[in-house]
Amino acid sequence: MLANASEKNRANITKLGKYLGLAFQVRDDLFDITGADTTKSIFSDIQE
Repeated sequence: MLANASEKNRANITKLGKYLGLAFQVRDDLFDITGADTTKSIFSDIQE
């Protein structure tokens, strides 16, 4: 899919991936702090 993409499009897709990864990590951290994810105990990620 990206083989024929322009340099600008590849750069934009790279940025998108970076920001999606950051958003996922923030969400995961918030779930860890608030206990919203019922499969893990609160602050379990911090203990690792």
